[in-house]
Amino acid sequence: NPYPSYVDWDSPSLSLSNIEPTIYYLYNNHYVSYNRITHLGDGARFIPPAQGVFVHVNHNHTIGNVTFRNSARTNEHDHNLYKSDYVFQNLLSLEVDGDKTYIYMIDTATVNFDWELDNYKMLSEDATQIYSELPDSNNVSVNTLPYDGKNTFVNIGFVSPIQKKYTITAENIDTFDPQIQIFLEDKITNQTQDLRLNPTYTFNHDIYYTHSRFVIHFYNPNLSVEEEPSNYINIYSNMKNVYVKSIDDGVIKIYDILGKEVYHNVVNKNYNKFNTFLNNGYYVVTVQTEKYVMNKKVYLN
Repeated sequence: NPYPSYVDWDSPSLSLSNIEPTIYYLYNNHYVSYNRITHLGDGARFIPPAQGVFVHVNHNHTIGNVTFRNSARTNEHDHNLYKSDYVFQNLLSLEVDGDKTYIYMIDTATVNFDWELDNYKMLSEDATQIYSELPDSNNVSVNTLPYDGKNTFVNIGFVSPIQKKYTITAENIDTFDPQIQIFLEDKITNQTQDLRLNPTYTFNHDIYYTHSRFVIHFYNPNLSVEEEPSNYINIYSNMKNVYVKSIDDGVIKIYDILGKEVYHNVVNKNYNKFNTFLNNGYYVVTVQTEKYVMNKKVYLN
């Protein structure tokens, strides 16, 4: 910011040429960000006087420019994220030790990095940080994506140089339809928690644990386009894990592409996670209860 006053990053007077709409800057030993299109991020829209910020040239170019104008200057400098004129639906935030990440469900987004909508996560070695891990291997602090049918999951990374107990706090759950269930899965402890019933999750962190520790699962019953059994049985996968949500007890069988049974287990009523440890590839999952049978083709990797 070249001025002795604050600058509003949302101001239309700021001219961006081949620049993504997100600013990044260092604050309290870690990087924060703010996106002028989604109005999301753990940073502020108002750039302090003489504050240096980072911007990112979009993927189609190697050179970009930001033009500051007097009309973008402001006396306002409220660092609160939300303004009264910004109303969000389907927005989940996760906070740990002052660091936040956002998951924002919108139809115009993709599951990979969207340069107009997503904010990169710039990691710092000396800070506690939480973020989304995208299928294209990008880490982001703001993750916009569409619902992927009834079951949508988001892989969450966590890093910290300090070994101790931490608490994840989920916020803005009330921005989702009450029918949408939201679960947090801890892959280290193999625990799953309903965030509507308890929005805080406490865990012990070891610096040698994998960064890819958590998964957020969204179950949206309003998006069913499958046959009738899917109203009672839901099947999906993430990496080498298969997840089953069933209204009744039953059994699960997994078959390889040659039709050979390679996995068998018991399905309990409600939520189930199965660590298959199978080789990468396509499989057919069959779940059978007393009343229903459902088959689903999945890819495990």
